[in-house]
Amino acid sequence: MITRSIILYGAGECGVEALNWFGEDNVHCFIDNNPSLQESGKLGKKVISFKRFIEIYEASNYFDNDYEAIIAIKNRWVIHQVAYELEMLGIHNYSVFLDVKRRWHDVDSFLSRNREEYPCEQEFLKEIYLAQNKWLVRHVDPSLLTSAVGELRDKQLWMLQKTIKVFDEFESKAQIFPFMEAGTLLGAVRHKGFIPWDEDLDFCLLRYDYNRLFDYLKSNCEVFTLVDPSRNIWEKINTASSNYYAAYYNCGGLTLSNVETNETIEDNFRNYFVDITPIDTLPTTDDMVIYRERIDELKSLINQKLMAGHINLSEIIMKYYKSHEEYSMIPQGKNKLGRSIAIAACSDYFASPGRWYDRQIYEYNDVVEFQKLPFEDTFFEAPARPEVILEKMYGKSYMELPRRYGVKVHDKDAVFNEVY
Repeated sequence: MITRSIILYGAGECGVEALNWFGEDNVHCFIDNNPSLQESGKLGKKVISFKRFIEIYEASNYFDNDYEAIIAIKNRWVIHQVAYELEMLGIHNYSVFLDVKRRWHDVDSFLSRNREEYPCEQEFLKEIYLAQNKWLVRHVDPSLLTSAVGELRDKQLWMLQKTIKVFDEFESKAQIFPFMEAGTLLGAVRHKGFIPWDEDLDFCLLRYDYNRLFDYLKSNCEVFTLVDPSRNIWEKINTASSNYYAAYYNCGGLTLSNVETNETIEDNFRNYFVDITPIDTLPTTDDMVIYRERIDELKSLINQKLMAGHINLSEIIMKYYKSHEEYSMIPQGKNKLGRSIAIAACSDYFASPGRWYDRQIYEYNDVVEFQKLPFEDTFFEAPARPEVILEKMYGKSYMELPRRYGVKVHDKDAVFNEVY
């Protein structure tokens, strides 16, 4: 049974057309700020001001269940303005009449539709937003964007605080200095801090230092290794504990997580604050072809082991690196450096799309000697030539506003669900 009443925003020519299409019995009233129409009404229907509409909305505890807001206007920029007013009020599931007519053949099918699948019809607005997006991409300097706000900004600053604390520990107790990479390095170069829509911190270590860090962590905090990625099974491998962080070893990378509150392993992993991945030292004879062959070799080994019932992924990777000690050598000027072969081999499980892990070989001088770059209100270690690293990872246009801006990188379902 159809229970929602239509409120038509606009009492002009398009509003009359909408009234005839929806039927008088289904239309509650018009919204129009024309005082003369408010006095006389329109085709037997009340015409109320937007101010009066706000009162109706605020008085209704179940507005979305009681009413269907329809913008009945033809001018695209007036539609744009009305949509803005409705969204500022908190109404997001409104529809544009021109779009309703495009999809739905009659009023009954529209009003009785599956609202989870079709909450609203706003294609007309999407066309406007797409045009505006293309303009922004061409003209906006991303280095001038303001920081994130709300919960995302709180999370960013929380992660930064935790990372500074733990890195101070690594430096003072183990002389280990992680350096920025990926989105954190891009944020440092382009924004002098977090990318406004980013939600993690990414750091690297040369494999030699990474192994030292792993040994340090096993003696100073709880360390969990990933056994079965398909079922998210982890195994604790040591007896040490820490009063504020734990380490998770997944496909050859480390994630540090806050454990200052009493939570389960799964909850702790969600409280991550920094990722640290290794850079492998490659033999001087290696080129891109050999590098990819090495990745394929490890990927094949992993698949063979898993198919044979050996499902401890972390153990497979650790044994592989023990049998290939050349990747852990202290690099010299003649060596090349490459993205972790293990992470590239496991990219089906964890790697971010577009990172091209198997294309990232660096010259020694691209990475070493390290430098400090500002990040928010602190400084972190960075590669010697960050522009080379970023170009290989993101392409030559890494300083421009990307097509995928304003979208959370790792939580796709959170897109536009909150203000950030």
